Amino acid sequence: MSQFSDLVAEHLAPHFPGLTAGQIALLEAHYTLMMRWNQRINLTAITDLEEVVKRHYGESLAVAAAIPAGEWRIVDAGSGAGFPGVPVAIARPECPVVLVEVDIRKGVFIKETTIDVPNARVKSERLSTYEPGCDWLVSRALHRQELIPYADKHRCSVALLVSDDQIAGTKADWKAMTWAEPVALPWAGQGVVLVGSYAAV
Repeated sequence: MSQFSDLVAEHLAPHFPGLTAGQIALLEAHYTLMMRWNQRINLTAITDLEEVVKRHYGESLAVAAAIPAGEWRIVDAGSGAGFPGVPVAIARPECPVVLVEVDIRKGVFIKETTIDVPNARVKSERLSTYEPGCDWLVSRALHRQELIPYADKHRCSVALLVSDDQIAGTKADWKAMTWAEPVALPWAGQGVVLVGSYAAV
């Protein structure tokens, strides 16, 4: 086993017991390519392997776990280096996942890292111009003022990675959304997954 796999087994597997060896291999392939590309373009400031496993992959898998069972159409808004969208696509192969990233170079990187993830697709455009809509909108990088109009238009549920001090502001700004109790991440002090949906009409 590699050091990446060992850390996944130590830090992630107890919280996400459904992870298969094949899924872990896909996560590691993404990590390996991310570290290689990070020497040329700024993909992540976090390079310590244990922190990468917890923060990037663990937090993203927490988003995947927060979305209920079903073959949902998922959009990752402002995907950056592919978080949370790539791990979500790997963990939820039954769900088509579109990773929306306006930065062309990052979009090329995500495309290369998802060649073996058939349910993942990359769109290099702004969220506001992506028209098909979705069932679930996920994000950890895009500001809520960009997310709110899109979700309001398409009436999609959301699963957002936010810091503790962003919870109240997000709820206050997003008045049309009904919020579940925040889902704490497995590691203290790293924020929550905030899950919201629109009331049925």
